[in-house]
Amino acid sequence: MKTKNKAISLLVISGMAISIVGGPPELFSKTPLANIEATAAVQEAPKITSSVIEGMTSVSGTSSPGDLVMVTLSRPILPYLTIKVIANSSGKWVCDVPPLVAGQSVQVHVQTAHGNFIGEGKNINLVTPTNLSRVTTKSTKITGRATPGNVVRTMGDVGFNRTATVAADGTFEIEIPPLDFNTWIGVMQEKEVAPNRFLFSEAAGAVVDQEDPEITSSIMAGDTKVSGTASPGAKITLHLAGHEIAKVYAHWMTGRWSADIPLSGGLAVGDILRVNAELDSNLKSNSYTTKMPKPSASMVTINTTKVLGKGLPGSIVDIKVNGHIIGNGQVKTDGYFEISIPKQAAGSSLSITQSKTGQTSEAIVVTVAKNLDKVSNLNGLTTIDTKVTGKGVPGAMVHVKVNGKEIGNSLVTIDDNFEVTIPKQAEGSQLSIYQTKDGDESPATVVTVQKGFAKPVINDFYYTHSDKVRGTVPAGTKTLHLLINGKFVREFTFDHFSTDGSDQPFEFDVKGIADFQVVGTYFSVFASDKDGQLGSVSGSFVKELLPPSVATYRAGQTYVSGFVGDNVARVAVFTKAGALVRYGQIDDDSMFRIYVNGQFPLVGDSFHVRAYDESGTIYSDKLVTVK
Repeated sequence: MKTKNKAISLLVISGMAISIVGGPPELFSKTPLANIEATAAVQEAPKITSSVIEGMTSVSGTSSPGDLVMVTLSRPILPYLTIKVIANSSGKWVCDVPPLVAGQSVQVHVQTAHGNFIGEGKNINLVTPTNLSRVTTKSTKITGRATPGNVVRTMGDVGFNRTATVAADGTFEIEIPPLDFNTWIGVMQEKEVAPNRFLFSEAAGAVVDQEDPEITSSIMAGDTKVSGTASPGAKITLHLAGHEIAKVYAHWMTGRWSADIPLSGGLAVGDILRVNAELDSNLKSNSYTTKMPKPSASMVTINTTKVLGKGLPGSIVDIKVNGHIIGNGQVKTDGYFEISIPKQAAGSSLSITQSKTGQTSEAIVVTVAKNLDKVSNLNGLTTIDTKVTGKGVPGAMVHVKVNGKEIGNSLVTIDDNFEVTIPKQAEGSQLSIYQTKDGDESPATVVTVQKGFAKPVINDFYYTHSDKVRGTVPAGTKTLHLLINGKFVREFTFDHFSTDGSDQPFEFDVKGIADFQVVGTYFSVFASDKDGQLGSVSGSFVKELLPPSVATYRAGQTYVSGFVGDNVARVAVFTKAGALVRYGQIDDDSMFRIYVNGQFPLVGDSFHVRAYDESGTIYSDKLVTVK
């Protein structure tokens, strides 16, 4: 007997019957279960009211009260599975089923008084992705859960082209580009059930939230400036003890911001600084507590009897060796301290802290050295230089000698810097530079004077705005050399020299050099005269002309607003056909607001926001879509 036409088995459990068959419902046995009352004269067709999604283990719906409802699962390889349930007095029914499989179908039928079958069917859909992660304006990915092995795909404002495969544990991660605040991103999953035949789930969606503001700089007592990140274009306000003390705007592209603390002496220990970020009336906040900073101290040698350093004005600085205080003192109002200590053995470790209002900083450790270190960070010296600059030990005296004769000296500042004025020296002269303090003398550093002249000046170069590098070179320049990342590229020879000793302009054509189309590429130039004398090197970076950042524009709004980058002198709105609507002004915060009188009332329409430099040249252009 073939199973195609007859049920293999029948099981009656608590009013439910299960048939395993190989054919459609009209071939099933029409014998009703016992004690079934006659149905009403008008038979109601059964309906599936629940979702029919992969993995579900029950299906529910409605029919006429007392109906024998047959729920059939189609299966491509196994025989059809039919489960029979009885509708309750309200006509509702619930049927437990094996886990549903996407791409198959569920059908329900009842037998009418005339012996006919009526019903409906539904395809089993893929499950909607769940557990989507929060997406902010700085997010680079979106994560969630879906069916292992399926493909998940983004949709909405992010586009319909970012995909990933769901891992065996049911998780996925899709890389996404930066998204504008308040835009929508959806994620759906898909499955290929036959060649070029796909199933798609409904999309789970998320609205892009603004980034929580963060202070990324130190939050230390005495700080007079803080900086951080937030959503691009957000208004940043700083609050202390319930009062607003500063207001700035996050950069319209990077989201970075910095603000001055308008308090005498800066932040105090224990201050709670709240940073707010507001974007389209949406507010995010974070709070930070001001901590005690570490002090700084000068180098200590075996002959040192005074330690110089910097700290928080009014704080007490303790210097310890092996846990015992060997010296202490108070930081002056200018932020510097000078504390006497006994001479220490080479290799000893000095632990230095500062304390104020009950809080103590972390310690810095200074190791006692036998001798002073050499001076460092010396500038290159040429025949036109009259200053020697570099870094040394605070309080030390720097000496500059030629042929054993001192030609200049100067003290090292508390910030480790020194500047010694000297007369111009002949090419080839050798300068011996060293420092002394507390009877110690450092080894000398010898610098040879080179023949030279002033270095060139390079104008800003923007890869989208020009194909020429421009600037000026000092008088007497014969050849100008161009390098990219330290490697020679080309040179430019001057046929004529300035006769009045003034600088002269130069212009390098860099069209076709790929590196000049990459933002951040470092390039440099240096000059040489007719005798081959080389000048100093001037360097710069390829910069990007960023398009205006335009706030989300809703259909019919009165104003178009946003931010522009540096060097933008004017901004304007144009229709997508290129007709000027209106120019606007740019305020000190690089913000603009242009009156358009609701000229763009249709969702999906578009217009241009163009920025201009001082010469009136189009600096950048952004196409804006009406939301």
